[in-house]
Amino acid sequence: MISIGDMDHEILNPLNYAGWDELVESHPDSTLFHSSHWARVLYDTYRYKPVYVGSVRAGQLQWMIPMMEVRSFLTGVRGVSLPFSDYCEPLLSARFDVEEAIKELVDLGRSARWKYFELRCSDNLLQERPCYGRYYRHILTLNYDVEKVYSGFHSTVRRNIRKSHKEGVKAVRYNTESSVRTYYRLHCLTRKRQGLPPQSYRFFRNIFEHIIAKGLGFVMLAEYEGKPIAGGVFFSYQDKAMFKYGASDYAYQHCRANDLVMWKAIEWFCQNNFRQICFGRTQMDHEGLRRFKLGWGGEEGLFKYYKYSMAEDKFIENHGFERPGYSVFKKMPIFMLRIFGSILYRHVG
Repeated sequence: MISIGDMDHEILNPLNYAGWDELVESHPDSTLFHSSHWARVLYDTYRYKPVYVGSVRAGQLQWMIPMMEVRSFLTGVRGVSLPFSDYCEPLLSARFDVEEAIKELVDLGRSARWKYFELRCSDNLLQERPCYGRYYRHILTLNYDVEKVYSGFHSTVRRNIRKSHKEGVKAVRYNTESSVRTYYRLHCLTRKRQGLPPQSYRFFRNIFEHIIAKGLGFVMLAEYEGKPIAGGVFFSYQDKAMFKYGASDYAYQHCRANDLVMWKAIEWFCQNNFRQICFGRTQMDHEGLRRFKLGWGGEEGLFKYYKYSMAEDKFIENHGFERPGYSVFKKMPIFMLRIFGSILYRHVG
């Protein structure tokens, strides 16, 4: 046990901490990203080292900052809270001292020889610190009254849903590995169109094993004449849901299947007493995706990513928030993109 100011803390590992998930579930701000299930996905896929900093007293979580150590010969060694997570708020209590905790993270980073550490959190935790990245987030409040939720959608969204039904598209919820495999084929098509390699299938298989198979998510697939043409991966945790990944076959764009996938997922969450759904992060310059998410009637806010450079001994800014995407990847066959993805993403973290 180490002391941060007047707060004790220790390095916690959710992979071997008995009762971890019950511990974090007791905090009102916890999400699936704080759970051992997501930690297991990251560890089993990329072997990132968990170094969660926090304090537990008398079986109660006092505070916790989740952190994974990413070690790469290409991009260096650093701490990230958390890799491939849209956001991951520190779980705080009223007596939490942000300044003292930052000092401790700096000391931890120096002792581990990190290049930097990164925090992914809401707009208000480190308000006066320079910000490295900004992203939109959209959260829709759900209601057992499905029709009331539906009436809050933009007219264009409702029209697209009707069109999808008229075209004969069916959206079906699955929780099988074969559905993850089907979704992954659509995911690869979408990433190629975006000029990006997909993450490895191993990553998605681990999502199935540690999340979907545990009843903490599902795949929604839109099918047209027996062919899957769009899909989404959704997470569920307590009474909060998340749209994590979406993909489609562009040849069937006229069917508006993405809208039907989202609507059927929202409908299911409403019927099963979920309180809200988060649509994940959106790049600031991605107006098309932003409009799609705004169309569901949720509240728009910001995620901010903060990066503390060990060499500069301060939080640093980044003024280039452009979306990644490389034309060379658009020209590659999917099997080559999958090879690139399986190699590169571990180093990206």
